[in-house]
Amino acid sequence: MPSPLRPGDPERLGPYRLTARLGQGGMGTVLLGEDPSDGRRVAVKVVNPELAGDEAFRERFRREVTAARRVSRFCTAAVLDAELDRDPLYVVTEFVDGPTLFRAVRDGGPLRGGDLEGLAVGVATALSAIHAAGIVHRDLKPSNVLLSPTGPRVIDFGIARPVESPDGPTTTGRFVGTPAYIAPELMRDGPLTPAADVFAWGCVVTFAATGSPPFAGRNVHETLYRVAHEPPVLDGLDGPLLPLVEAALDKDPARRPSVPDLLAALINAPAPTLVAEPEGGRGRRPPKRITAVALVGALVLSLGGAAGWRLLGDAPDPRVPRLGAALVPDGSLADRRSGWDEDECGTYGGHGFAIQSDRDDPGYCVAPNETASSHFVAGARVRLGHASGRGPWQAGVLLLGTDDRDYAVLLRSDGSARLVKETAEGETHVLDTVPAGSYEPVSGSVRVQVEVRVTAGRTSLRAWLDGDYALDADDEDQPFTTGRTGLVADPLNTVSAKDDFVEAWFSAFTLNRAR
Repeated sequence: MPSPLRPGDPERLGPYRLTARLGQGGMGTVLLGEDPSDGRRVAVKVVNPELAGDEAFRERFRREVTAARRVSRFCTAAVLDAELDRDPLYVVTEFVDGPTLFRAVRDGGPLRGGDLEGLAVGVATALSAIHAAGIVHRDLKPSNVLLSPTGPRVIDFGIARPVESPDGPTTTGRFVGTPAYIAPELMRDGPLTPAADVFAWGCVVTFAATGSPPFAGRNVHETLYRVAHEPPVLDGLDGPLLPLVEAALDKDPARRPSVPDLLAALINAPAPTLVAEPEGGRGRRPPKRITAVALVGALVLSLGGAAGWRLLGDAPDPRVPRLGAALVPDGSLADRRSGWDEDECGTYGGHGFAIQSDRDDPGYCVAPNETASSHFVAGARVRLGHASGRGPWQAGVLLLGTDDRDYAVLLRSDGSARLVKETAEGETHVLDTVPAGSYEPVSGSVRVQVEVRVTAGRTSLRAWLDGDYALDADDEDQPFTTGRTGLVADPLNTVSAKDDFVEAWFSAFTLNRAR
C-alpha cells in the first residue's frame, strides 16, 4: 500500500510528479508518480546515491532496464521511461495495482484450485516471454510476482542477464539469487540456462500452494544443503500440478521440463511422462535437522552485497534454550511501566518504544535493572520504522560488554540480518549474516532472540528470527565480558543532512537466564 512521502524524498523527477512511497530495498526506493501526458499512475524506482556512484552498478542498471524493455509488457511491469546517465538514476514503469504473491499468501493463506492453477500458468507464461527476449530472470520468488487484476506479473530484473552473456552466469565461487529459490547448479557455478527459472517456478508454485518453499531450512546453511541434496517437501500439493512441480525441481537441469512443455501440460492435460521422475520417486518426507553441511562451506553469496557463509560442521541445537529467572522486570515496552528511560533515549508510542538515531547520535538504550549472567537469552520485537535519508540502515538487540567489546543482532532495511562484534579498538566485524530479502522489514515486527553463553576464553552466540534459527558465532578473540543488554537503531551511512534520522520501534523485550 502507498505511504506518504518522507522527508528527503523527491517530489518530482523529470516530468513526473511524485505523490507517495511504495517501498524500499537494498537497491533503491520505489515511489508512486503521475504521468504528465495522461495522468495515469506510474512506479518510479530511484537508485540509492551510493550505488549510483559505482560504474559497475550503473552498467548493471542499464542492463536491467534494457532487459525489461525486451520483455512483452502483458506479463511484467512495462518500462515507460528511464534516466540512465544523470543523477539520480531512475526507471519509470507501469504501476501494477496488486499485492505480491508473498503478501497474498501470508495474509490470506495458500491458494487453492483454479486460483493456484491460474498462478502456475500465469508465471510460466511470463517466463516464456522473458526467455523469448533472451533473458534468464534468475531471481524468481514470491515477492517478485505481483497479483494484478489481469493476472500474475513477474517483475524485478535487477539481477537478470542475457542468456548469451559473455562473462558467464557467475564469478567463481559466487552466485546471485535467493537461497530458497535458487537452482542447485548455480550454487556449483554451473551454466545459467532457462532451466534455473523452471526450478524457481516449481519453488514458487509450492509456496503458493503450501505457504512454504520446498527446501525451507532453519537457516541459510540448511536451506542450501536441502536445495543441493534433499528431495523437496511438497505436502499439501496434489492433483495435476504435483508431477509437474516434482519434475521442475529435479536436481539435474537436463531432466527438467522446458517452459513450453510446462505450458502444454498445464493448459491441455497432466503429462506424467513429460520428464523422468527424480531418482528415488517423489521423495516427499518431513524435513529433518541437518547436522553437517559439506557443500556450502566454500560458497560466498552475493545478494545486494557480499555475504559470507561459514561451514557449519556440527550444527548447534536449533531450539531456543529454556528460560529461567527474568533479569529485567516484565514489560511489553508499550507503556512507561516497562521501566525504560524515556527521557534519556526513546519515546513510548503505539508500536512500542521508539528510538531515533541521526549522524551525531547512534541511538541506543540500555535495559533497566539488569543483573549480570554468564548464560542468558535476550529478545525483543523489532519494527524498522523509517529513514529520512537514503541507503541501508539497521536496528536490533545490543549486547554491551565491558571494555567496549560489544555484540549486536541487527535487522537491516534491505531484509537482511547480521551478527556483529565491535572490538575495543572500535573495529566492527560481521560474524554471520542472513541475506537480503529474507524478510520484509517494513511489513511488521520481527522477533529477535539471542542466546549468549560466556565461558573461559569463549563467547558463544546463537540468534533466532521469528523462531527460525538464523545466526551463530563462537568467538575466542577478545571474548565478551558479561555486561548489559539494550536496543539500538543505527543509521549506518543513510543520513547525510543534519536533520536526517532513522527510527525503529521495539516491543516485548525479554531478558532471562538460560537453563
